[in-house]
Amino acid sequence: MTISEHTITTEVLVIGAGFAGCFAAIRARELGAKVVIVEQGKSGFAGRSSVGTNINRVVLPEDNFDMALKGTVLQTDYMVDQEYAEGAIAETWDRFQELLKLGANFRRDYSGQILWHFHKTHYPPFQQRQAMWEPFGSYKHVLKVKAGAVRLGARVLDMTVITDLLVSDGKVVGAVGINRRNGNFYVFKAKAVVMATADTYSAACGNNPALTGDGIAMALRAGAELRGMEFGRSGFGPIRVSSELLAPMASLMAFRSSGNSEPTIVNAQGEEFVEKYEFLRRLPERQYGGPSWKNHIPAIMKECQEGRGPCFIDFGRARIEFGYVDQFSSQNGGIRINPYGISSVPGLFAGGIASDMCCAVHFSIPANIMGSHITGRRAGESAAKYAQSQSRKALDKEEISRIKAEAYAPLNRQKGITEEEIRVKLIQAWPNVDYRNETRLNKAFQNFRQLEQESASLKADDFHELVNCLKIRNTLQLAQAEALAALARRESRLEHFREDYPLMDNKDWLKWVIVHGIGDRMQTYLQDIPIERWKYRPEPVLVDRLQLRKDA
Repeated sequence: MTISEHTITTEVLVIGAGFAGCFAAIRARELGAKVVIVEQGKSGFAGRSSVGTNINRVVLPEDNFDMALKGTVLQTDYMVDQEYAEGAIAETWDRFQELLKLGANFRRDYSGQILWHFHKTHYPPFQQRQAMWEPFGSYKHVLKVKAGAVRLGARVLDMTVITDLLVSDGKVVGAVGINRRNGNFYVFKAKAVVMATADTYSAACGNNPALTGDGIAMALRAGAELRGMEFGRSGFGPIRVSSELLAPMASLMAFRSSGNSEPTIVNAQGEEFVEKYEFLRRLPERQYGGPSWKNHIPAIMKECQEGRGPCFIDFGRARIEFGYVDQFSSQNGGIRINPYGISSVPGLFAGGIASDMCCAVHFSIPANIMGSHITGRRAGESAAKYAQSQSRKALDKEEISRIKAEAYAPLNRQKGITEEEIRVKLIQAWPNVDYRNETRLNKAFQNFRQLEQESASLKADDFHELVNCLKIRNTLQLAQAEALAALARRESRLEHFREDYPLMDNKDWLKWVIVHGIGDRMQTYLQDIPIERWKYRPEPVLVDRLQLRKDA
């Protein structure tokens, strides 16, 4: 087996060719930086962006900006960096115009104007203005943005899996990777690196098993901090959806977009139980349910624990069971960035869902596709300016040799454990992260640590299996980060629900949980949210999502 080695030199290295990566490259090239984009698959067709072109949330100049900001803060349970949220919301219209200039298509009315949808939220009278992509959920839109980056001179290298970042004197100075087809080894010399990869599915076994949080884990190993990890990586949604139920599921989107009466959430006896709770019941102009189902997790768990489960979403002609599943990810948490895409490690920048998007959670205006556009562009600008101020650093050849030997080691093992065997054990351990209390989370963390130790003996028979071995390592490290962050947050907020701490504590827990270090050195610390500096602040009280309705 012959493996060749290649060295590529650039000023800004962008890892990931989705929306965040392409817009990072576009902005860096506009500022004159030399840019190389590296993609693990076929750029435009791989990752989150290729299937995420569904909704773009936009605030027009004539819209109520303060309402949009307040609604966003409430959607994030006060976790979002309000400096980022304020700037990002103000920027959405310019970014939407940029998409149109690049040729992106959105649904239009008969007169050719953008067909805006107004989506109810859980916080009336706040409604999101949404533009629907056309075609819906298509790779074609990503290809147009990629073409814009290429026209400006960005170089794109496909089918190359970045395995590790290179660090010199505490600064990120490049990365190394493996071509997934021929196994060739690549060394990338860069003055700045923008991480724009995808997130990870719970247990790395969802709709796209290639989404294993590679960039987030690489950043963690390079010394970066992660934030908001307790709020993501597990999912709450439909269980065992068969092909005949896909149409009823699709109708949910139509219900939500058109303002028609919506489906109901019922227990096994057919009772619409959420109506008895003040924060969950139907109210005019308030969203009932929603894709994240975050507001109903405590109520559904209570029904099941008290013997009235399972619970369903009832469309009338079909019922779909709801619970914790591996096919969905709430996409929250990631590399900690400031509002300009700068991480905690010099030379490393991040955008899109590899970053924490300053704690803007899924389904809020400054998150998802629009958030990827904004944070990617900002990260590209910060990286270009940083790169232009830096001299070229010499790479540590011994360190590169060590990383290379570790990366290819599974190919040289005749005996060992396979990636599939590790994955099965990971799936078996994952429920301890979904159903959270102190005992289960401690057990989950120890199980994940043990699996990471077992992964030191992974074996692979070809380059395809080798890449899977490298990627499962990333998932194991992020699983530990999530369990540790969930242990640290002793309250319930957003999708993070703990049986032993069921209340949301706006008195003592307006804090961010920060994760850093790997292996035995992985730990967390708490940072107070500077809520006193920002416009919107909650009352310093405990909030019970299962408070009975006031008129009961």
